[in-house]
Amino acid sequence: MEALLKADAIEILEPYIVRIKEAVSIAVMEYFLGNEYALTRHKHSARTAASICHDNIKDQIKMKFEDLPKTRIKERSGLFMLIIEEKIILRFKKFDGNLMSSGIATNQAMAYDLHDTVQLELDGMPANGLLYVGYTLNSLQSNIDGVFITSRYGNVNIWDWEVTNEGEIPTIQPVLFPQPTTTETTTKKRRVRAKDKSISAGDMNAINE
Repeated sequence: MEALLKADAIEILEPYIVRIKEAVSIAVMEYFLGNEYALTRHKHSARTAASICHDNIKDQIKMKFEDLPKTRIKERSGLFMLIIEEKIILRFKKFDGNLMSSGIATNQAMAYDLHDTVQLELDGMPANGLLYVGYTLNSLQSNIDGVFITSRYGNVNIWDWEVTNEGEIPTIQPVLFPQPTTTETTTKKRRVRAKDKSISAGDMNAINE
C-alpha cells in the first residue's frame, strides 16, 4: 500500500480544515479553561482529562459536520470517525511530543493503524486515507498548544501537517475563581475607621488613595 501523499491530503481537506481545527481547539479549551470543570480538573488523571476532551471533540465535530455535504460520521466498536468525501477518514486523539497517540490497543484501533478497511467495515474506502487529527498540550498540561493531522502506519508517522493557525484562533477566557451563585451572600462588612481630628484634609486624602 502506498501512503496518501501529504499534498493530496491537504487538497482534499482544505475546504474543511478550519472547521476541524476549531472543533478540536474549542473542545479542548472548554475542558481546561471553561467553567464546567473548574472545581474538579485538579482531581482528574491525564486519562480522564483526555477522555473528557475526546467526548467534547465528538460533540463539536457533530455540530459542525453532521449536516455538511460530502461528509459523514461513523462510530464503530469505540472508534469515532469523520469521513470526508469518501476519500479520507479522520480519528481524533491526544498527541504526545512525538505526535503519536496512545491508548488501549484494541483490535479496531490496531486495524486503523494498519489501514485495514475490511475489518473496520469501511468497504470502498481507500486504505491509505485513514488519518489522525490530534492535539498537543502546553508544558504545564493546562491548555491546548497545537493541532496536527498525521498519516500513521503502525507505530510510525509517515508525515504530519500542523493546522494550529488555520483560520481564526478561537479563544476562551480561563475561569480561575468561579463566581458565587445568586443564592450566596456575603456577611463581611466594611470596617469603618474613626476619624482622627488631628489629621488634615490633605492627609486624609493621601490615606484614602
